[in-house]
Amino acid sequence: TNRGGKITWHGPGQMICYFVINLNKRKKDIRKLLKIIENTLIKSFKQYKIKSFNDPKNIGIWVKHKKKK
Repeated sequence: TNRGGKITWHGPGQMICYFVINLNKRKKDIRKLLKIIENTLIKSFKQYKIKSFNDPKNIGIWVKHKKKK
């Protein structure tokens, strides 16, 4: 697949999930697909009391790390 970038960096503790979907057989609205995936994961995390959110400037789901005392 051609995803546009050549380098990806994943930081410590970052969880990654890649979807491999043939959009040629579906409506080709990648932004809508990503928004649906993000919202579904945010709702799922809420069931486990994990507060997560999306950021309009960055694709993905974000969780603030609580500092240990």
